[in-house]
Amino acid sequence: MKTEDMPESASRGAGAQRQILTVVGVLVLLCYYAVFAYQNRGMQLDDALIYQRYIENLVAGHGLVYNVGIRFNGLTSPLFSYCMAVGALIFRNASLVSVVLSAVFTFASAVTLWKVFADAVEAEKLRVAPFYSWLGALLFLAIPYFYVTYGMETGLYTLLSALLIYHAQRENYRVAGPLAALLFLTRSEGVFLVAAIGILHLARHRSLPRFDWRVYLLPPLLILASFAFNFIYYGHATAETGMAKVWQGQSGLWGDHLNFLRVEYLYAWIFQGNFLILGSLVASAILGVIALGRSYLNLVIALYLTLYSAFYILLNIPNYHWYYSPYFALLPYYAAVGVGFAVSRLAAGLGVARSLLIVLICVLPIGYDLAKFSQVNAVPRGGHPDYQALGKYIASATPEDSVVAAVEIGTLGYYANRQIVDILGLVNPDNARYIGERNFDEWLKHYQVDYLVAHKPAWDHEVSLYSLASSARLVEVCDAARPGLGLYHVERGASAGIQSCDGMNWEAGDVSRSGAASYDASAGYVDSARVTGNFLRLQGWAQRDGQVVSQMGFPHATSMLWRRMERADVAAHFGKDELKASGYEAVIGFKSHEAALHAMQGGCLQLLAGGDAGVKGISLDQQARCAR
Repeated sequence: MKTEDMPESASRGAGAQRQILTVVGVLVLLCYYAVFAYQNRGMQLDDALIYQRYIENLVAGHGLVYNVGIRFNGLTSPLFSYCMAVGALIFRNASLVSVVLSAVFTFASAVTLWKVFADAVEAEKLRVAPFYSWLGALLFLAIPYFYVTYGMETGLYTLLSALLIYHAQRENYRVAGPLAALLFLTRSEGVFLVAAIGILHLARHRSLPRFDWRVYLLPPLLILASFAFNFIYYGHATAETGMAKVWQGQSGLWGDHLNFLRVEYLYAWIFQGNFLILGSLVASAILGVIALGRSYLNLVIALYLTLYSAFYILLNIPNYHWYYSPYFALLPYYAAVGVGFAVSRLAAGLGVARSLLIVLICVLPIGYDLAKFSQVNAVPRGGHPDYQALGKYIASATPEDSVVAAVEIGTLGYYANRQIVDILGLVNPDNARYIGERNFDEWLKHYQVDYLVAHKPAWDHEVSLYSLASSARLVEVCDAARPGLGLYHVERGASAGIQSCDGMNWEAGDVSRSGAASYDASAGYVDSARVTGNFLRLQGWAQRDGQVVSQMGFPHATSMLWRRMERADVAAHFGKDELKASGYEAVIGFKSHEAALHAMQGGCLQLLAGGDAGVKGISLDQQARCAR
């Protein structure tokens, strides 16, 4: 019997029963989620701590700034920042507010998406097993992805996206309009969902929604209010790092093409490298997409994800894991719809026993996924312990007015409590653009730092370390050394180079000579040569008349550092043990990326022996002459 054929009292009773079951279902989900949310309360994502430092400076009375006294807007999610600011000013604990907001937004997203998909199934009149909606919410809360985005705007972005779709499905644009503005203020990529909804409305109605001030006036006013605050407080209407990720994509440091499609790390990290987990979810989700057919939900999501993905792929934006939130948010619900659809179709007309068997067969893989995810989520997550320890050391052992440079500044800057120069430009002006233009050491002309943090060996992102060491001496602070990380004190006026705690010191090379050297194949070899921005990085071996080379040079360069490396194979080849130290690693700086490329194609690594006479060279292109 259909609901409309029931007596009024029976209909009210059925409605009340559904409401009770809904409340019970939400409470069960909340209890399940609360356990894992509590386990992950210590999660400290590196970029999330950038937000926290801004907010803690505000609470401390220094203003909404990252570096005290410097008004620079690195808050790329204004709405999330405002939410954190209000909470922290009330509770005086930015770290607690960050985790609580993330947990609340994530749970609210799960419930809202449950309703969105339930409405889509009802609108399409699908015969889907009733448990599917709760299964989708349970999967959403089980996937480890959202726990490792705590402290970021991911939960808020997902919630507002779900609410916007919910109201757009009903064409309730008086609510959808303001939600669209809030979504844009959370992450500007939200404009793609707004565009998808608008395009679909135009395709269906051949006209815009009728005029209403809440649709056409309130949204731009909300956005303009945020822009006005930014302009008055920071001097710019939008976050100055709004283009930072685009510049990073153009730098080549994350790959030159299709970087956003490199998701292998997510397979290993989120799905534990388990194909059964990923395969069962994707297969079920594909079935869910098929089941919903040409529904409004399918159409708007397809258009949205097409625009969203094209933006990241075409601009080659780095593949940070929080950018994949739309895919992880939708996957569990489509998978749940697919399972429910399969159960309903396969069990139709069968007896109870056979129906239960069908349910077991269809649900068992998803149950396996839930069990595996729960095991992962039960392990508490924290921050980056080495960055934490190094930051605390800097806070305790360096002068308060010290300036520290690094490429991963979130955790380090939060614990160091010193003025920070972000080489990649998230909290400092122009540095992101220099990276995008592949002039990796340009920032050194605008900032004078006292300490520099770099990995060992240095990442390509940190290659400007060698440029700095060509004009000053970098001395590693051995008490601060962490596995794979080094803290270097910049000593200006001292002999150029890098003094390392492991004795693998770097020496300054000669860049003053401009004449071509004679080419001698027996003098050495370049095993590997690659360009990173405006730097050329070389590895190989070199010897002069059977002796280890004492000095190197590279003409037409702006800077050069080199160090000796062990090469037992070279010593064995020449039959001389002293040539074990003939290996070298060299980093040569140039004025531009193009100049570095030209040098790799025909440059000459010079082996110096006192004067200009008899200087030998190793040609990078193995030709008889070195290019001038």
